[in-house]
Amino acid sequence: MAPALYTSPPMSLPLQTGVKPFYRADLLFYGVDQTGPSYRAAVFFDNPNANQDTPEDAEHGFAGRFAVFGKGGCYGDEGHCIPRGPQHRFDRRPPHPALPTMKVVRVTDRVRALIAQGQSDVVVTVVPTLADTAGIAVEGDLERPLQFEQLGLVTYDR
Repeated sequence: MAPALYTSPPMSLPLQTGVKPFYRADLLFYGVDQTGPSYRAAVFFDNPNANQDTPEDAEHGFAGRFAVFGKGGCYGDEGHCIPRGPQHRFDRRPPHPALPTMKVVRVTDRVRALIAQGQSDVVVTVVPTLADTAGIAVEGDLERPLQFEQLGLVTYDR
């Protein structure tokens, strides 16, 4: 069984009338869970029928990809794998590597192409493909490896 896809509601593209043109556009995935299995996620624009077999090219709406090196579950007691926070205000240790993270996919060329075609919004479809674990048992939600809190489209000007 293939992992579940994510399809967004329509997202507004940036207005280009009367403003300085952007030099970069990013699709931001906030709060990406990395406690489950490892996977790669292909991002498609305006192709809600995309799946693991869809070619990753502009003709099929391919916009980019990101990967998650999943932790594969936790085998310790509660609180072992993801600490609740710093022990005290002087705790300067780096954040735990299993905490939710942010993934960035540069989509500048695809966003510019959609705007040039006169589009005002875009539907984002993300297709996760599980990594080959070479027979190693992995814990986590194998049907829904892609879990995140929020999706945003951000543009930058100079």
